[in-house]
Amino acid sequence: MPRLFFAIPVPETNAAMLFGLLRHRVAATVRLTEPMYQHITVHFLGSMPEQQLPELCERAALLCEKQEAFTLSFTHLTYVPSAHRPQMIWLQGEPHDAFNHLVAAFRTQFPTGEQRPPLPHVTLARMKTLRRPPMPLPAIKPIHVEVHEIHLWQSLTLPQGARYEPLHRWPLLSSP
Repeated sequence: MPRLFFAIPVPETNAAMLFGLLRHRVAATVRLTEPMYQHITVHFLGSMPEQQLPELCERAALLCEKQEAFTLSFTHLTYVPSAHRPQMIWLQGEPHDAFNHLVAAFRTQFPTGEQRPPLPHVTLARMKTLRRPPMPLPAIKPIHVEVHEIHLWQSLTLPQGARYEPLHRWPLLSSP
């Protein structure tokens, strides 16, 4: 059964810039997320039977045609879950009502029990749990991402790390 999630793709120019920003600074214990796999998760579904895919896509299309496009702002890099136990490097976004509404709509349409508050972010790197950060994170200028479509992705777990394959995409309503 494929592991599926809905996400916003990170534009190629932003993804390449972020990858380049960290590529020469990371320690050997850090595995960067390739630009083509960078995304902003909206809702993780988990393993789904393939025969449910057509209905899932139909319901997602109906949901997306009711959601307006919006812009997310990302302001800094951070270690997650904390600098004392870093496991990931995130590009942290600012809270946004339209993002919260979009996440709530997907959680309602595709219930999984997820209760955490929505937080826009991009996972830029993963690492084994360390006792301290492997490097200081650079300051960044704010990055703005236009959200005008949602993709359904399949998560593939491979020996070299997670890979994500986009399966479908749906446009959001254009802003007036």
